[in-house]
Amino acid sequence: MKRQIRIIPENNLLENELLIQKVLIDKELAIDLLKRMPKNRRVKKSNVIKIIESIKESSWIENNGETIKIDKFGKLIDGQHRLEAVIQSGLPIKTYITFNCETDSINTIDTGASRSLSDILKLNNVKYSQYVGIIVQSENVIIRGNSVTETSGYTKYKNSKRVLDVVLQNEEYLNFICKTGVLLRSKFSLISISLLVKYLNVTWKIDQSISSSFFNEICTGKNCESSTYLFRQAIIKDASKNVKKYSLIEKEALLVKAWNNYVEGKELKTLKWNRSTEGFPKMKRVELIKNKF
Repeated sequence: MKRQIRIIPENNLLENELLIQKVLIDKELAIDLLKRMPKNRRVKKSNVIKIIESIKESSWIENNGETIKIDKFGKLIDGQHRLEAVIQSGLPIKTYITFNCETDSINTIDTGASRSLSDILKLNNVKYSQYVGIIVQSENVIIRGNSVTETSGYTKYKNSKRVLDVVLQNEEYLNFICKTGVLLRSKFSLISISLLVKYLNVTWKIDQSISSSFFNEICTGKNCESSTYLFRQAIIKDASKNVKKYSLIEKEALLVKAWNNYVEGKELKTLKWNRSTEGFPKMKRVELIKNKF
């Protein structure tokens, strides 16, 4: 500890009025601490769920510098979601409590924006950080036959650290998928890389040869008698100014329907999806996938 303090010049060291103590917080203590909060803020269920899952997956980091804060009068001013997670899960956590905080400091807590998954991956020097996370998160959604655009409950990994672990374990493969997606988009700029890589990953795991020809035909327009050509024309039409734009879920549905007809060798005259009368289509042959994330 003394060595770490020495990086700060002696003249910059001020008297420390705070007391920081590492503690084990179980359900009983969490309930007691929450009673000390003068006015409970609205609990964000999504935040509590994320903390619970990190505790259950043993990815809770106790030494990340974040502390539960108690003011000079013994009132809780920060840590509500962590305490709620302990209560709801019944699982204890090891963390730090900072005592003797200024009561007004509550107005300066948590004012910064939380880091996104992409930010976390980038900080860990992960290549294609803006795409690899969504590939990992979207795979389970697509396999279940749901739209990635409108589904969050089916994601397999809701904890960012767990996603990072999966990304690092599959880094070479994910880099290949992203590199291929970037190359494909260079041939057809109207389609998003995000859409390409999410579905390229799943189709590649189904059949590499079919996946390669399917997306190459979409991005080059070589086979005008295939469902790939109909999908390509739909994207081109969508880019024009005088038509109603496809939503992201509609683009997903059309891509899945194009794939389903492509693998079955069916010829189509039109490629349509009516949201009001059709459910979101499930990709054919997903049952063949063995090497899931």
